Amino acid sequence: SQAAKLGSPIGFGPCPTSHLSVEEPATTPADTTMGVMLVAGGAGFVGSAVARKAQEAGFEVHLTWRKRAPQLPVPAHQLDLTEIAAVSRLVESVAPDVVVNAASGPYPTVDTTSRVAGWRDSVMTTVCLLEACRDLPARFVHIASSHEIPPEPPTPPSRRGAIKLAALGAVRQWATETDNPTTVVRPFSIYGPGQPDHRLVPTLLRCALEGIPFPTPSRTTRRDLVYIDDVATGIVAAAHPDAPGGEFDLATGRDISVAELIDVVEEVTGRKVEIAAGKFRIPDWDRPRWAGDPEPARRVLGWSPTTDLPTGLEKTLAAMG
Repeated sequence: SQAAKLGSPIGFGPCPTSHLSVEEPATTPADTTMGVMLVAGGAGFVGSAVARKAQEAGFEVHLTWRKRAPQLPVPAHQLDLTEIAAVSRLVESVAPDVVVNAASGPYPTVDTTSRVAGWRDSVMTTVCLLEACRDLPARFVHIASSHEIPPEPPTPPSRRGAIKLAALGAVRQWATETDNPTTVVRPFSIYGPGQPDHRLVPTLLRCALEGIPFPTPSRTTRRDLVYIDDVATGIVAAAHPDAPGGEFDLATGRDISVAELIDVVEEVTGRKVEIAAGKFRIPDWDRPRWAGDPEPARRVLGWSPTTDLPTGLEKTLAAMG
């Protein structure tokens, strides 16, 4: 079934950057029986993991990038996804069977430039991808965010949540206008190799290894931590040619407090974590508990996370060198 209608897509003026280049791979996958997948934002933390897992699953993978060149041996197209003409040319040339929207803008801070870029790069990117796919029989998989989920009253708790909700609104509205299978996946607290260094898990691991005081948020704050490879596998499951549309949390369903996470990190690293209590300023929009419901994804997509927290932390630690 298609996603429910939320409202009209929100758009902004096009960015002047043009379609720049495409890098051809040194090797190509031998088995491409699953069809052609275009991963928008395929050089990022989530997008690169999706591209790798999709290639393993038998997709012929293309990806887009703008600032950071990808490391995967697949066709990599450098372009600005907020320029509709460039996106349309790419979609026409690649002719994907499925498009995965893993692109996202910078975190919108108090700086005006980053706030505008956050809206443009998340919302306009989504709108351009949707419009480029409108006349193709392509499946669309949109990677949403747990930040979209509002409390009462129904307003997202953060600026990033508002941005992601606007992009989601465009996807839902587009799904009601087309016959294209449309799926929304909502990962919760992703962690694993390749995650930016400033995020919770890599910061905590680095503090343990180097003996740096950890600027902890509230030790009672709870998060649903899900390993990156599990998330990527769930997204590939949603992209399967026979998968139904719908909206799915990609989560473990088991939230853990920061204090409990510290205990596991100490077990994995064999190091004591020194706490710098009160050094981390908790944002006004933060919640004491973020947790998802993995049951619909298990029932409909056949997906469940398989990596427990100690194993995921060990893999993350090994990748840190």
